[in-house]
Amino acid sequence: ECRCARPVEGRYLPQEAQEFFKVELNANKERFRQVRRFLTPSMRILEIGCAAGSFLYCAKGKVSECVGIELYKNFASFVREELGMPTYDVPLEECDFPPESFDAIFLFHVLEHLRQPSDYLLLLHHILKEGGYVFIELPNIEDALLTVYKLESFKAFYYQLEHSYYFSRRTLYQMLKKAGFYPRVGMLQRYSLLNHLNWVFRRRPQAKPSFRVNLPIALFDYPYQALLRVTGKADTLFAIAQKE
Repeated sequence: ECRCARPVEGRYLPQEAQEFFKVELNANKERFRQVRRFLTPSMRILEIGCAAGSFLYCAKGKVSECVGIELYKNFASFVREELGMPTYDVPLEECDFPPESFDAIFLFHVLEHLRQPSDYLLLLHHILKEGGYVFIELPNIEDALLTVYKLESFKAFYYQLEHSYYFSRRTLYQMLKKAGFYPRVGMLQRYSLLNHLNWVFRRRPQAKPSFRVNLPIALFDYPYQALLRVTGKADTLFAIAQKE
């Protein structure tokens, strides 16, 4: 049973939970598709920063149990009451999970917000079962818009007070290794060529950023994204780290 005696309001996005669930669902379907091969029906999984629960919703029924942590209490309540999954609205440190509680832990754009990410990874290691996985997605500090195009407008947009740290592939790998994980850190390009063109020529993002594009633009978008990934200039890092 969730221990939710001291909920935290938090500062999040203005959408209500149901709306945000719908907004995030397609992106989380893609995330789940990427990690599906690592999951089995017997697993107990945890998502930290689960928002309105759309990723856990994708995993529900395909693993033994889905558990969430979400500090924004309205979202946490929605996941508990509407989606039927235990969700805590207190920090991980206050959840009192025993050692080796989970087979897999997911953090999508969470680690960069933490003041002590190294210590946090040690805590994840503690509550993860032997051989279990941590999946981490976060911004890449070597994003092409910063390091190749060097756009001042994007720099002002990219750096946020809410972010305590920024990571490259190398620094994320080293931090995970130091915490006792065997990590693989890859690249994702979440935004399309159209979004980059908006930044280059208009100095701002698309009003509704596109993650996928149709023909004929896709003929240019696919190789462009592949080039960004190969050169380490994609917008997002994705780490799969196994407990050693």
